[in-house]
Amino acid sequence: MRNTLKHLTLLTRMKDDGLLPTLTGSFSEDAIAQACGQVETLQLQERLHIRKTKRIQEELIRVPNFAALYGVLCRQEIGDEEIASALESADGYGERLTAYSQEQVLAVMKLELLPSLRFEYLKYYFPFVMYEEEEQVILDNLQTFPIAEWKGLSMLTEHQRDMMRQPFLGSYLFFWHQNERKALELLEQNRPLQRVCILLYRYGVRLFLSVERLKDLRWMKMTDVGKFRRLLAVFEYDAEDLSAFFDLWLDNHAGQYDLNWFISQPHPLSKERREEILCNQLSYLNALYAGRLHLSGNSSFQFSFMRWSIEKSIFWNWWIRTVKCSCPWGDTLYCLSRAFVSTATSIP
Repeated sequence: MRNTLKHLTLLTRMKDDGLLPTLTGSFSEDAIAQACGQVETLQLQERLHIRKTKRIQEELIRVPNFAALYGVLCRQEIGDEEIASALESADGYGERLTAYSQEQVLAVMKLELLPSLRFEYLKYYFPFVMYEEEEQVILDNLQTFPIAEWKGLSMLTEHQRDMMRQPFLGSYLFFWHQNERKALELLEQNRPLQRVCILLYRYGVRLFLSVERLKDLRWMKMTDVGKFRRLLAVFEYDAEDLSAFFDLWLDNHAGQYDLNWFISQPHPLSKERREEILCNQLSYLNALYAGRLHLSGNSSFQFSFMRWSIEKSIFWNWWIRTVKCSCPWGDTLYCLSRAFVSTATSIP
């Protein structure tokens, strides 16, 4: 009889405080009574009556010092849905929000960031951010990152998480919403390209790095980074012309031949000459191959065939250079391939 009376008294108290009666099936009466005491002390009853968020009420009972943190967040008008989302994220790591200071949690909860990412930002970045600019870069990248596909930042390697500090990441990779997971993995493996991206971003160059383009760039070595610095000088650091060049270069499979050709030209190239070369894909290829492409009219068939011929020529040249030492008829193949391309690119 005494236990029944105690239980009924607790249920009445829970009702007055705004706690859900179903919680009695998951927690001891002593734990619930302690939570009721903290709710009353911190005057959280009105909030609990209005919101009735089960996840938050569970935390109030399970973690005694959460009530103080919850009170601070309530006074700063942080919504229950946002708080519950942060609690669920912390659960995924086996951690508690109360492991962090109230000041840290409050600062992160106020950020313009998806609620599901706030705890992860608190865990991986907030204690280590030194400057406001760095914080904004990370937030921008996280906002545009397809996090749902990755199921959280825990799925990233430590280096991939650190790459979120790079300002070019959002605009060069994530902004385009195309196979971002694979793209990030390929970029992680290409340290020289990361250096180049930092350099290009600094000078305002626009770039779109799809998975296919990143695969084309796997040849890059750290010694190639200096070539891109020279390329900037060739184009007189003109962001518009450089953006046009990289678009054409990447469409042409980002070959070393193209890059070496441009940095070997007397430089800087004049604005007029740059515009002439970068006018379209045909003018770009014609410049690279020393005006040997004699196409008349506006034939798309001729243009497609010409591109096919050049690509095959590049392949043959590479293959022959690779096997020439061990292949007795390598010289013959080389001559045949050169003759074929010479004929194919001069079709009237």
